[in-house]
Amino acid sequence: MATRHVSRLALDPYLRDHLIANNLTTARDVLLLSPLDLMELLGLTWTAAHQLLADVSAQISPPYSTAYDVFTQQATAEAPAPL
Repeated sequence: MATRHVSRLALDPYLRDHLIANNLTTARDVLLLSPLDLMELLGLTWTAAHQLLADVSAQISPPYSTAYDVFTQQATAEAPAPL
């Protein structure tokens, strides 16, 4: 998921264009940078740099599920027929 291209993420077009212009083409490239690096490259504030990292992270991570959710989904699914 971290190899998802920045152009496919739901980001502000201004930020997306600046990320691509600075050769940050994948989500991994963005997440490897510190907030200070993002501030220097994109001219963001500290809060905006943290928000950008949080947004990118939220968009590439799998949905949240608990063990109980998985168990109830399996319990409600049809059981396979015995052989």
